[in-house]
Amino acid sequence: MSNAATSLTASTRLLRVLAALALLFGAGTLTACNMMEGAGEDISAGGDALNDAAEDAKD
Repeated sequence: MSNAATSLTASTRLLRVLAALALLFGAGTLTACNMMEGAGEDISAGGDALNDAAEDAKD
């Protein structure tokens, strides 16, 4: 086999790099979405606790 047949062409290497970057970007995006959802739930729970405390103080 020739060296050219065993080595990757520039376009194949570029496609592999782009695919890897797309996977990393996608994984990062999904992680960020889950973090924001969790933060929203924490903020909501804090608001509920504050509302309950205000109701208790009012009574």
